[in-house]
Amino acid sequence: QGFVMLIRAPYTDEIKIDVINTASKNDEVIGTCSIRIWALIEQPGMEYPLQPWLLRGNSPDAKIVMSASLRGLLPPQCSPRKGQRPSSPGRETAESFTAPTSGLSDLTYDDKVVPGRIRLIIHKAEELEKKDVGGKSDPYVVIKYEKQRSETQVCKKTIAPVWDHEVCLDIMENGDNQITLELFDKDNIGKDERMGRTT
Repeated sequence: QGFVMLIRAPYTDEIKIDVINTASKNDEVIGTCSIRIWALIEQPGMEYPLQPWLLRGNSPDAKIVMSASLRGLLPPQCSPRKGQRPSSPGRETAESFTAPTSGLSDLTYDDKVVPGRIRLIIHKAEELEKKDVGGKSDPYVVIKYEKQRSETQVCKKTIAPVWDHEVCLDIMENGDNQITLELFDKDNIGKDERMGRTT
């Protein structure tokens, strides 16, 4: 599942991820990790590829697999970080980060849609809804951007499909600023049932 968030203070903001046990009475948090936005900006292409992240919680070996990327910012000319970069994602600490004293002159938010190409990879899904009688589904994803459309393959009889589907979308100047992803369950009879949607 994908999420889009607006970053307002890239030097100091961070994204916090909580893993919650919904079976407990109070939605117990069983693991947590965080991504510092400036650390993400410093990565090649301003993105972390799909990889496991360590979770802080009851289990010392617990991990969550995810990717993260930043869009709409011009890459900085210099870094405010001092000291050694953390050795692995999820291990960043407040002590390893020093905010700059200057303003945001080297980092500008750009809300205009400029021409170019976006490479999008649909890796996998987990714990999908069971749509078929046998307790499984036949999921696939439809990617839409303006008049462009792409579909992943259909993964048969699973609620944890792996697609690794790559698509390149051509972006026109002042075009739409959202890409739509729809998840469907393939049915042999009748219309395919939509399982979810995100942009």
